Amino acid sequence: MGIGVEGAVSNSFDHGATSGTLNVTTSGTDRILLLFAGMDNVDGTQPQITSIATSGLTWINRTVFQYIDAFNVSWKISTEVWWAYASAQLTSAATVVSFGAGGVSHIVDGAAVGIVAVSGLTNFSNPFDPNSSLPKTQHDGAGMIQSPPTVTGVSTTDANDVLLGMWYASTSETVPSGPMSGWTQDAQISDNDGAGTAFIRFYLQHMIVSSVQSNASVTFTTTAHNSGMIIDALTSAGAVGAKNDELVAVLMGP
Repeated sequence: MGIGVEGAVSNSFDHGATSGTLNVTTSGTDRILLLFAGMDNVDGTQPQITSIATSGLTWINRTVFQYIDAFNVSWKISTEVWWAYASAQLTSAATVVSFGAGGVSHIVDGAAVGIVAVSGLTNFSNPFDPNSSLPKTQHDGAGMIQSPPTVTGVSTTDANDVLLGMWYASTSETVPSGPMSGWTQDAQISDNDGAGTAFIRFYLQHMIVSSVQSNASVTFTTTAHNSGMIIDALTSAGAVGAKNDELVAVLMGP
């Protein structure tokens, strides 16, 4: 059984939110859930996820990538990846994501959260690829527009992968709809907060590949200022001497 991606769910949370809820449904048992999030604050505090709660599940933080907008040093951005193992099938399982700053509850000016379930994995305690380049983080720097936003130097250990790309930006710019060429779009958000402080753009996409990635580049067909990215990979344990299946998760943030 090969790796599959299912049950994508996403939502945006506007200025003033301290938490948000997504309802997660899977098609079977033994799923690895991946949560991708991007958030920003303009009040000088560094936003973060303080906790994630789903009944019967334990969420583990995989990586956090934080930076500051070059045009406004009070505008701080955080992009994060979390994961959990769901041994049982889930039906509309309420997943509460709590936001904060400095380890305590705090509002965000804008946030987007997406969750997907991955099937076909067998290592439920450490599903991540051991490649030393991962997780991979990158942003275009200087708060300038990069057209299009690209992350480079993506390498994996195994073949038979599914690439997963999440791009998040807090921007008022208009960005195109639809997936990158060869990719399948799982979620898209374009949300303008009525208060005028949160402009949320969010994409979640995947593509199945069949070869090891070596210093690969992933390019989104869009433009936005101050785009940031996280790339990670999950691998399925195979028989000795066999190639493993792998999932590469790409998180792109503002």
